[in-house]
Amino acid sequence: MGRLTLNILLSFAQFEREAIGERIRDKSAASRARGMWMGGHVPLGYEVRDRKLLANEAEARVVREVFTTFLDTQSGTETARVLQAEGLTSRSGRLLDKGDVYKPLNNRTYVGEAAHKGKVYPGERQPIIERALWDKVHALLRESPHTRGDGTRNQTPALLKGLIYGTDGRALSPTHTRRRGRLYRYYVSQAALKGTDQPDSADPALVRRMSAAALEAVVGQVRALLRQPEIILGGLGCGAGQ
Repeated sequence: MGRLTLNILLSFAQFEREAIGERIRDKSAASRARGMWMGGHVPLGYEVRDRKLLANEAEARVVREVFTTFLDTQSGTETARVLQAEGLTSRSGRLLDKGDVYKPLNNRTYVGEAAHKGKVYPGERQPIIERALWDKVHALLRESPHTRGDGTRNQTPALLKGLIYGTDGRALSPTHTRRRGRLYRYYVSQAALKGTDQPDSADPALVRRMSAAALEAVVGQVRALLRQPEIILGGLGCGAGQ
């Protein structure tokens, strides 16, 4: 009788625990369906006030920069390089990396929506990213990264890739960005890309970023010289009459 009574009490206790858990899940799902903030990690660009997500304009500018730069470069790696070269950091002060690029790109919070178990609901928060920009970015994300990478490399050839080096002896990496429809290309040091240099360093010999147009202008000058046979012959030690 004692074991029977204990088993009955344990069964009722298990039933009550499951009922409580089910009520909590139902309430959470109902709250998320209304777009309420249910706690957890606060996304970059927002802050919590009175249990609601409100835009933090200083951080929101960083998030917008992530979206617009990815739309220009069409590459998560290139986007991270551009953002690191510009010195943009996370909330903790760490330079943004590739993971920090893709997280906001896939977070529907930034367009004012709330997602729960595969379903999307209108959220009780101010959107940071416009719907048109979100749609353009996700149209790119649906493409294969290999396809996007090939297109980016074809559009932005780096003539001096692997040929120029910084004062630390490591090769400068090509990168680019777009501003107001105009393409800007650079060669960036490995230290700047990895965030290991000191932005306040007074070393005049330290090269963090150089304009690709200025460097590659040398290539155009060499090509122009090579079109003049007398200069080539003069360089080979041949006289004009030889």
